[in-house]
Amino acid sequence: MSQTPDTLPEVGSIEPNRHGYRSFTLGGFGFSRDDYFADVTWPKGHHMLPVDAFLRALQRDIAWGFFYGIVNFDAVVGTVNHYGSVDLFAGRFNAHYRKAGLDHSERFTTPLIQRVFEAMLDDWTNAGFDPFASPSWTKMRAKLPIDSSIRSSELACRSIALTSRWFSSSSRRLARR
Repeated sequence: MSQTPDTLPEVGSIEPNRHGYRSFTLGGFGFSRDDYFADVTWPKGHHMLPVDAFLRALQRDIAWGFFYGIVNFDAVVGTVNHYGSVDLFAGRFNAHYRKAGLDHSERFTTPLIQRVFEAMLDDWTNAGFDPFASPSWTKMRAKLPIDSSIRSSELACRSIALTSRWFSSSSRRLARR
């Protein structure tokens, strides 16, 4: 597989499913989603996982440039990242799937898997979803503007304000001693 990203085949369905999301294929793997779950299929089986966990793992792989060793999407699905290629696996490190003979793994060039993962993120990510946000920040995010540059600076200002309040109260406590 020495194709460049410009000559890679189209991997997503053209029409969205009844939930409004496109389906994707990558080798023997198939990916689809509804409002709450991502469904991963492979020649020997299938697995459903919460879509937010799936999207966070996709984003981690892309953000880290497929550099980090193993990225587990959950206890069944994940990637093993090599330099220049990536193994996508299902059940490979899960004793139950391996014992039942349902494990599956395929190796892809980094440009191919990156293109598919980016296309999935683009199509499957709803407005307002931040894969790097912790649960406590997601409540605050609803009150913030969508523009990420504004959001980041606003969060930074809030963090600075909280830090300076903490330092000023700490210094007052020390002065009293």
